Amino acid sequence: MKKYYFIIFMYMPLLAMPQDNSLLFRIGVGTFNMKTQKELQEGFLQHIDLPLKPVHTFPPYLTFGGEAVFKSFDLSAIGLWIDYTSTGGTLHYKDYSGYARIDQLLKCVQPGFFYQWQVNSSYQWPFFVTSHFSAVFSKETIHTELVVGATSTIEQIDLKSVNFGFRPGIMLQRKFDNFVAQANLGYDFQTDGQLKTDNDAVVTTPDSKDLTAQWGGLRFGIGIGVLLSSKKSNTLPH
Repeated sequence: MKKYYFIIFMYMPLLAMPQDNSLLFRIGVGTFNMKTQKELQEGFLQHIDLPLKPVHTFPPYLTFGGEAVFKSFDLSAIGLWIDYTSTGGTLHYKDYSGYARIDQLLKCVQPGFFYQWQVNSSYQWPFFVTSHFSAVFSKETIHTELVVGATSTIEQIDLKSVNFGFRPGIMLQRKFDNFVAQANLGYDFQTDGQLKTDNDAVVTTPDSKDLTAQWGGLRFGIGIGVLLSSKKSNTLPH
């Protein structure tokens, strides 16, 4: 949590700048690489002597976030942003004697800063090229449960990682007086976040690769927000 505060307070002086500011909230969908996670799941399938079936294989999932925009020039702006998302893999088997289940559950929070540049001159329909930079804080829980009759065995491993991301993208906005709506599309490029326990132990795949959180992938989102001040007269209306 202290890391999040550091990132936020580092940019607090921007709030005092007399510029065209806005605050937005968004929801979207993301796809995720998760190559080593899929390899670990495949290893469970191959090496556990049970006919486990895949239920989830790290599918696309919802993203939630927001941003604070501080206009720096008439056609560009900088700001702070934060996103939250999750995904996971599940293997399951059940018969008359009991059941087995293996969950790989991942969550991440991405705080960071961004720059956006308007490529047209419209006030009501501005179109932007965007660059988002972030720190990526990931958590994973690997939960294994085996129940046979009245006997149950439960094991759990908790892992964490920190890595960095860069998301180039595009964004279209529509302004309505003091409100703004937007749609954005981008692709997350991320360094691999090596997952470790609190004791710095790592988990490896059957190919002896360290387990990592690989959140790289497409991102699409829509959002709505409030214009905190307006410099409408400085741009060309269309």
